[in-house]
Amino acid sequence: MPAEDPGAPAPQSGPLPSDWHLDRKFSLTLVAAIVGQLAIATWFASKMDSRIEILEQRHLSLAETTVENRLFHIEQRIRLWDRVNAQGEGLNAFRAELAGVNARLEALTRSIDRLTRIADRTRLDPAQR
Repeated sequence: MPAEDPGAPAPQSGPLPSDWHLDRKFSLTLVAAIVGQLAIATWFASKMDSRIEILEQRHLSLAETTVENRLFHIEQRIRLWDRVNAQGEGLNAFRAELAGVNARLEALTRSIDRLTRIADRTRLDPAQR
């Protein structure tokens, strides 16, 4: 008996790989299942495409609305700032008038105090009359 070589390929009992061929024994259900899966995958992809398109349109409209809202709020803040500045200028004018009135009142108070002191002196000293 000849010695077997451990590195030699084992003898094959079936057909060689080059002899491989496709049988015509496909069941109709297998073909229908593959076609059905392909149809469902196509339908799913088209549905996803339409959903993505709707979401993109919504995102763009919201982005435009957001920009318009921001511009509106910026304009509103500018108008409020102008009104606050106008109010501040009015308050400054009022403060100036109030300071003038306060100065006149202080002058009147000093005059009244002086007149009161003179009147007190004349009441205390009746001989000077």
